[in-house]
Amino acid sequence: MRKISLFLLFAAVSFAQSIPGIPGTGWHMMGGTSTLAHNVMLRYKTEIVRTDGRPAPAGTSFSKGAAWGVGNTINRALVDNLRGTYFGYSMVFECDQTGKTFVASFQPLGASELPKFLTAGAVLKLSAPPKFPKPQTVHDGDMIELDLLVSPDGKQKLTDYVEILTAWPVPPAPKSTSTPVDFTLDDGPVSFDTFGMTILHEGQPVWGTSFTGILGSTLWFAVPGQGRYILSLTSHDGFKKAGSIRDNTIFFKAASEQYEWRFMSPIAGEGKAWNLYVLHDATYEPVASRKNYVHAGSGRLDKLLPKPDKNGDIL
Repeated sequence: MRKISLFLLFAAVSFAQSIPGIPGTGWHMMGGTSTLAHNVMLRYKTEIVRTDGRPAPAGTSFSKGAAWGVGNTINRALVDNLRGTYFGYSMVFECDQTGKTFVASFQPLGASELPKFLTAGAVLKLSAPPKFPKPQTVHDGDMIELDLLVSPDGKQKLTDYVEILTAWPVPPAPKSTSTPVDFTLDDGPVSFDTFGMTILHEGQPVWGTSFTGILGSTLWFAVPGQGRYILSLTSHDGFKKAGSIRDNTIFFKAASEQYEWRFMSPIAGEGKAWNLYVLHDATYEPVASRKNYVHAGSGRLDKLLPKPDKNGDIL
């Protein structure tokens, strides 16, 4: 894999303060996949990274983000509701005769092109216009690293990573065959890298999936017409034992249909198998643009749980 580092700096912004105990140097904000014309397949993720080796802050003032493909173009946008601003760009891919070499060029993204769920009826102003890099020749397997925003002290950056592919890599099936047991905090850390994730439905890959990361380590999974499934390695009120985690894969059923959620690396230890507890929130309604797609994400458990009304019924 060849990495191409580019600068697409829109502005200097203030990020949230670092939160003690957050491991690593990057905080995953969002990610997903998209298929364009000419058989261009993209995997993307957005991270806050630090240049001084300290842990990255878990969060920014950017409350919404999206990436969507149209023809041979991927559009990218982030919205800062606190300031009433947005920034974005369009990356256009032109293919040569081999089908494995592309020229990627950058264009501005206009406010009229923003999806409605990003604006929510608000009138947003474009952040400081960026300086677009020159067109770049890229190949199958290349990674484009785009530095979008930088903090005033230069120590924190908001960075997009875009991988160009002509065939989707599928994470391997787990090898562990041991009987699942309950997980405890003493069993070690839990991690998941959504950049290489694949979701299988009844053994077949589900395309067009996306992932939205919010501060927290609880995963959730939304299925069209079924609401949302909140996943946990430990038992909580209302949760039922309904699946397992083996190596790099989460197994569970949604409406009697089998799903596998695979990552490129182990989730809670290699060669391990853990019980999975699931809460089904049938009241969950995704934004309009995701009603027909499998969508996943992370967050704090207390923020994900459905809220009871004054009569005690779950809303």
